[in-house]
Amino acid sequence: MRARRNGDSAGGSGIVKGILGKVTLGSQDLSGGTWVHQTGTLGENLKVFDPLFADNPTAPFWTPAAASSVPKNTPLTWYRATIPTQTVSTAVDSLRATAAQQIARPMLAFSLFVGTLGRGELWVNGHSVGRFDTTVKAPSSGCTSSCDYRGGFSSSKCLDGCGQPSQVFLHVPAEWVLGTGSTPAASDVQITLFDERGGDPTGMYLVPLFG
Repeated sequence: MRARRNGDSAGGSGIVKGILGKVTLGSQDLSGGTWVHQTGTLGENLKVFDPLFADNPTAPFWTPAAASSVPKNTPLTWYRATIPTQTVSTAVDSLRATAAQQIARPMLAFSLFVGTLGRGELWVNGHSVGRFDTTVKAPSSGCTSSCDYRGGFSSSKCLDGCGQPSQVFLHVPAEWVLGTGSTPAASDVQITLFDERGGDPTGMYLVPLFG
């Protein structure tokens, strides 16, 4: 595969771009095939992250899998998990019951742990939570086991988290999961993600945040 720019050829003044040579995939020659250009992924175009997405029974997009058999560290993979909303609500109530100081505090949001994923985008009940990228890590050196904040400040003082991803939690508004007074919660919480680099989606978990 090669490309030629303006001025690269002996007498040509035009700009030539693209694939100018033979293209193979393994032993298969793809040069004579039909090439098309597509913006985004198939899952994005089908909106598989929408809770109303109806899979095609004759050509299903999703492949059911138990937690123990979910593909891991597989690049360019879509995942979807469904959790009964009542299960989440019961877990939140149980936490309130065991933490007396939080009983009177309002439920504000959830933090979704994505530290075991690679890089991609995530949706909760059809809402885009945003992109994640655990491949972006802090410098591996400079941290200390003890810290004293007294004295002058410097950017290298009291560092921690060396070699760790810069972000492992995503903010999820509580109403996207539990609904609001005017918008009842769905029967299930649907978490959909596309991982470009590959990771382990079974390591994700939700943490409720109280005011």
